[in-house]
Amino acid sequence: MSAVEQINANPVGRTSMTSATARANESLRPNALFRDPFARIYAGQVGPETVENFARIEDASAESITTDIAVRTRFLDDLLEKSMTTIKQIVILACGGDFRPYRLSVPENSTPVAFYLLDVPEVLAYRQKCFEKLESSLPKVNRSVAEIACNLVNDEWPAELLHHGFKPDQPTFWLAEGLFHYLTKQDIQKLLERIQKLSAKNSCITFDLVSPRLLELLPIIKFALDDEQEIRRIFHEFNCEDIECMSFENIGLTYRRTVSRDRTFIVTAKLFNQYSHLSN
Repeated sequence: MSAVEQINANPVGRTSMTSATARANESLRPNALFRDPFARIYAGQVGPETVENFARIEDASAESITTDIAVRTRFLDDLLEKSMTTIKQIVILACGGDFRPYRLSVPENSTPVAFYLLDVPEVLAYRQKCFEKLESSLPKVNRSVAEIACNLVNDEWPAELLHHGFKPDQPTFWLAEGLFHYLTKQDIQKLLERIQKLSAKNSCITFDLVSPRLLELLPIIKFALDDEQEIRRIFHEFNCEDIECMSFENIGLTYRRTVSRDRTFIVTAKLFNQYSHLSN
């Protein structure tokens, strides 16, 4: 079975094709919020079919799915580029078709930015196939990129991250885009516990949430919240601090796009400084 066949055999894996198709479609617009030359390659021929399937299940249009993902992508692009002026270590969890390390601007004449992209082996194998289809070379100025095969619900991935040069005594920006809604609440708590043990002072995490209505429509959705106070309560219990919830509706207005009701918040939070406690 090829890498792409393995991805498509997994319902969650197929969602990375959906997101890539949305980014590819957005990139073709005259007023595109971003340009992602990798998206079309990653989406392949399967991606457009997955968008139509999800649109049918969610009782939405392919256009609305594209808009939602485009707005999320642009917001996180902007957030990462701003954060890279002070934080030089980025970990992208369940990276899928995320090629930000290769397409975003990295501050010049400063400390190089180290990117760590984590996902299951079949996804990373497929990404390598995508690199082979590129018509231009990958940018390497002032950045390093390590793509690490692992399973985030297991205990082994922190050791793999450290093996590839990750520095737990340095501030880290952890990105969990399109991830938490496929995990149970218990899995999220365990994941955050492992992240906090690797996080120095001033580390943060950003993630997005979907509407509870999707729990009834999509069996792969395990976690959904649309109440800001509930979000703060749950993630405070998970040792997150300075929790900031930004509604998708308001984010859409920022970029002059109307988003659907299926995505609720993008959340940023500081991480309890557990690493310094463990190292003392």
